[in-house]
Amino acid sequence: MTKTIYSSISSRVKMNRHSAVLISLILIILWNILAWYIAASFYQTRTDSLIQQETSLSRQHANDLADSIRRNLNYMHGIPDLMSHLIRVKWALSRFGPDTKPSSSPLEQRRQQWTADPALKDLSQYFSLAAKDLNVDIIFLLNAAGDSIVASNWDSPSSSIGPNFAEREYFKRNIAGLTGMQYAVGKTTHIPGLYFSSPVIIDGKFLGAVVAKIDVENLTFLVRDYDSFITDINGIIMLSHDRALEMRALPGSAINTLSNEDRLQRYRRSTFPMLNITPWGIQRFPSLMKMDDHAIPHIIATSELPEYSLKVYSYRKMVAIPSLEQDRVWFALMLGAVGSLLIIVVNGTVTYFKSVISSRAELKELNTELENRVEQRTAAYKAAKVEAETANLAKSEFLASMSHELRTPMNAVLGFAQLISMDPNLSKSHKECVDEIIRGGDHLLDLINQVLSLAKIESGNLELTIESVELDEVISECLALTRRLSAPQGVQIESDDFSGIILRTDRLRLKQILLNLLSNAVKYNRPGGRVRLHFADHNTQMFRIMVSDTGNGIPQQRQQDLFKPFNRLGAEGGNIGGTGIGLTICQQIVEAMGGTIGFESIHGSGSTFWIELPREKT
Repeated sequence: MTKTIYSSISSRVKMNRHSAVLISLILIILWNILAWYIAASFYQTRTDSLIQQETSLSRQHANDLADSIRRNLNYMHGIPDLMSHLIRVKWALSRFGPDTKPSSSPLEQRRQQWTADPALKDLSQYFSLAAKDLNVDIIFLLNAAGDSIVASNWDSPSSSIGPNFAEREYFKRNIAGLTGMQYAVGKTTHIPGLYFSSPVIIDGKFLGAVVAKIDVENLTFLVRDYDSFITDINGIIMLSHDRALEMRALPGSAINTLSNEDRLQRYRRSTFPMLNITPWGIQRFPSLMKMDDHAIPHIIATSELPEYSLKVYSYRKMVAIPSLEQDRVWFALMLGAVGSLLIIVVNGTVTYFKSVISSRAELKELNTELENRVEQRTAAYKAAKVEAETANLAKSEFLASMSHELRTPMNAVLGFAQLISMDPNLSKSHKECVDEIIRGGDHLLDLINQVLSLAKIESGNLELTIESVELDEVISECLALTRRLSAPQGVQIESDDFSGIILRTDRLRLKQILLNLLSNAVKYNRPGGRVRLHFADHNTQMFRIMVSDTGNGIPQQRQQDLFKPFNRLGAEGGNIGGTGIGLTICQQIVEAMGGTIGFESIHGSGSTFWIELPREKT
């Protein structure tokens, strides 16, 4: 009957399902097309807004930087203009006259001659003081032929006295009676910088020029706060926030029109790596640029300083653009998925309710039958559970009873065997037999005691007396007992100082646990090995006691079975005694006392077992 009802319901469900699937498929396709359009439109708007905002900021930074540079350069321009009117400057140049020719003497001879000249030396010293007061790097004086006759760095190995600067653009402007400014690399210092010059004219005749230089290194404060760089008239980056960009050429720069000789005279080099600036490649955002091989697009804004033939570039890394592109795809996928899921849910819900309305009577009958079966299964499960719990309790009671029954005669056997072993007239062979009885009895009694403990724990009859326990006393007792076991194997036992440590625990059970861990560390150690009892005091509420050995360790694949009862991890056939339930008992006792137990082991190197128990509250 159930099969008939189910078949009828299934046929109706299948018919509704086919039509629902077809409708859902059409709606999902239409919705996903719309989702892609919505995502593209939404992220286009967000990206355009971000680009406009960053472009505005970049332009503002470029203009601010240009204004700052203009103020500083105007100050620099005023220095040579001021000094060109000094009487001592005019007097020094008048010694050479307006028609002087470039000196034909060797550079060193010129330098020595003009450095030693008392009047010129006095002016050089004056220039040195002025350079320090005015915060410029070098001030020097050129005669009408372009020879440097006075310099503020006159006493430096890289003195600017002696070289001829007639080919420099700023000097050519000075000859025409104009002030000059040029970016170039120093002839003697080989340091790039900005040169500012003013002509010295007496009675309408050009006698020379005063030149002030500031090293580019000392202008870095101008670009310190912005991602920016400054180019000279030839398109060479002379100063940059990113120092790696300096002395690189921009695409289409005028540096390519200069001869190698002009490049060497001006920049002390003839080759300039190109800074590639190309469109980012996404047609929707033509303002995005790519700098070299950077994976992030940039917005670049410029501001010109025509009076100084400089150009300021401010750029901003558009870190969010690649993320927005990825987000657009994920947003479209997510929107499509959510919409598709909603379509499926709504369509499925409608189909479901249609099926419910048309099949309510059949479903009610089927549900009644299923409920009856569930009740039968539930009753059977409860009965089986009660039976299992009863059997488990009976097992625990049986084990406890048998352990008591076995321990009484075993104590008698051990007692009489020990009395016999004390007989001085006992022969050697009889003595060995009696000792074997005692050893076997001890082992069997230990097994009985452990089974009894396990039975008590499983039956819920474990009694604990939680009290304040001084740990060093328990440790001392355990070490005394364990050292008798370790002596025949030559295993050395070491211990930290546990003085002053007070735990809240059951003294007897703590001793039982420590003896188990220590005896295991001795039994499974190498002959002549070491056992160390130490602690880790890293918690104010719990105290960790650790037992480390130098044995063979536990293989990785067997470590998960370590705390399972009666599992000796393959040591059953060896000559080391044991029951396989000691660690199981330790685990359950530790957890009953509110603590934890664990271990770390490296196969071939040894193991460390630890327990953590509550400390005495102060």
